[in-house]
Amino acid sequence: MTHERYSTTREQLALGGMALTIDQNPRQHARLAVELALRHLETGYQPHLFSDGKVEFILYSAENVD
Repeated sequence: MTHERYSTTREQLALGGMALTIDQNPRQHARLAVELALRHLETGYQPHLFSDGKVEFILYSAENVD
């Protein structure tokens, strides 16, 4: 098992060199962080720690690596 889906992890999953990889979608994390910061600066909004910044993660295996 490894963290993040890169070309090397896709290859290892396809070849059976590893069973799973976790992809946490770092682009979405960055986008949400900027959106929440701007919203706070513009309106004073205080985000709820878990619901407003929640990003789903995906488990990849040989069956769904593509």
